Amino acid sequence: MDYEAAREQGEARLRGPRAESAFFDPACVRLVIRLTDGAVLELVPSDVQGLERATPAELAEIELEPFGLALHFPKLNADLYVPALAQGVFGSASWMADRARRRPPADL
Repeated sequence: MDYEAAREQGEARLRGPRAESAFFDPACVRLVIRLTDGAVLELVPSDVQGLERATPAELAEIELEPFGLALHFPKLNADLYVPALAQGVFGSASWMADRARRRPPADL
């Protein structure tokens, strides 16, 4: 990739969803991510690859990576890409497919 293409790709990432802050709320068992555009994502950790079996103590420590593009959980050695989370991608394609197969169908 040449310099100009890399620069354009980087600028496009900065225009997309980025985290302003993130914390784990143990009262409602949710990972709360405030985005720079004002939106808020609330995720159930057990629905996110890498956080499925995490304890509240492991989820309590969250580091925002540069530009808010990723979250790092040092106690789990896990990283989450914020733009993917905002699009409903909570793990790899194979992990998400496996989760979908194991979930009972929703009542209509």
